[in-house]
Amino acid sequence: MKKPETIWVLPHRDQSGDEDVVKDGQVMKFTAALPVAELPKELVVGIPKSVLRQHPEDDLIFAQYVRQRKKGQAFFALSVTCGKDKGGRTVYLSLLEVLGPEDTPQLQPPTEGLPNRERNKAQKLLSRLGNPKDKWVRRINEMLDVVATSTRINSFSSVSIPDAAFPPQWTPEKKKLRWRS
Repeated sequence: MKKPETIWVLPHRDQSGDEDVVKDGQVMKFTAALPVAELPKELVVGIPKSVLRQHPEDDLIFAQYVRQRKKGQAFFALSVTCGKDKGGRTVYLSLLEVLGPEDTPQLQPPTEGLPNRERNKAQKLLSRLGNPKDKWVRRINEMLDVVATSTRINSFSSVSIPDAAFPPQWTPEKKKLRWRS
């Protein structure tokens, strides 16, 4: 079985094209770290603009989990805002985990190799994940509980994604007993 992969997607401040990531403590281009074309269409790396409009708070943690059953893998992503790009648009720091079908997300991944600014943001994020009183962490934990107990749902998000071309099947706003299996 393939070992889970942890990838930190760095803020795309220069808008140069291919994003930088940190994988196994090494900075590389996103396309070198992962076959981007194979990412699930439901997965958003970063935070969708519609979610930011709905939740403009600076402390938002946006999480997703998407299963790819045919490929025997899943993706877990956490994203937080991380400043502005050169054009004044919001940029993000994202944790992306590529998991096997039986793996659970690693909520305390290593931060080695992250630039100082992003390492500080990542450490604050990881610290918050241990706070059950944080409203965004509660949503993530609720989502992960449903991921663990539901066998029929493939895509989950910690908040609804208005205007999504490929909306998640489960969000806290959509929760219904019929989703449980």
